[in-house]
Amino acid sequence: MRNVFSRRDFLKASAAAVLAASAVGVLTGCDGGGSEIPSATIGLGEFEVTMTGNMTITGDEVVGNENANGYLCKPNVRIRYNGAASEIKYNFAGVFVAKIDKTALELTNGKEEISSKLTKTYVPQFRAKASGYGSFKQGVPFKLYVTLQGRTAEFALTSDGKVTVSAVDKV
Repeated sequence: MRNVFSRRDFLKASAAAVLAASAVGVLTGCDGGGSEIPSATIGLGEFEVTMTGNMTITGDEVVGNENANGYLCKPNVRIRYNGAASEIKYNFAGVFVAKIDKTALELTNGKEEISSKLTKTYVPQFRAKASGYGSFKQGVPFKLYVTLQGRTAEFALTSDGKVTVSAVDKV
């Protein structure tokens, strides 16, 4: 028995195959497109502060990330002002403090400003010693303290990218 396939049948089958193949791609895209970056949000007065779990860490420029003497830790902190004031400004030095274990890290860009007029992701930069970075990689969280309008939040970020937040009285 011979199968007869007309040009019209071939085009219909081809169109159906293309449609099926493209539908698979569309349906696969419905799962959210991959993993979402963890984050935590808290209100501090009239500010909403969110820290994401994708902190950038770079080693000394001389030796790279392997066997570096120090590291720059750059957390991503989104700040949105929900109040009615025309503008409030803060220097990073008055807002951000970071620690690994109980060791305070040096803020290297403390003169940069936060403005209530801008909803923006700010990136404070903290210098950590190699021992602090080693502790972080072994599970000790990087703690970022954010103080705005007399209220302080403690964000805890682990090396696997999980982030939590809680209100605290003191740094």
